Amino acid sequence: MIGSTSLYVEEGILALGMTYIIISANIDLSVTSQLALVACITAVLKNRVQLPMEISIILGVVLGIMLGLFNGILIVK
Repeated sequence: MIGSTSLYVEEGILALGMTYIIISANIDLSVTSQLALVACITAVLKNRVQLPMEISIILGVVLGIMLGLFNGILIVK
């Protein structure tokens, strides 16, 4: 049971954030594609560019924050 719950942590965190957007009568389906983009770029940084895992994760988080900020600005306007 515990092993299977760790597979869905990302979806749970995204669902919490999307709840507020849906409650405010907006809908945004691009969040999942942003997650996939950040995951792919992080994997490329780790495997092809040969960056250490810690740096790849930090850059992935920074990219996710930047995309989220950009997406949030677009939703608000």
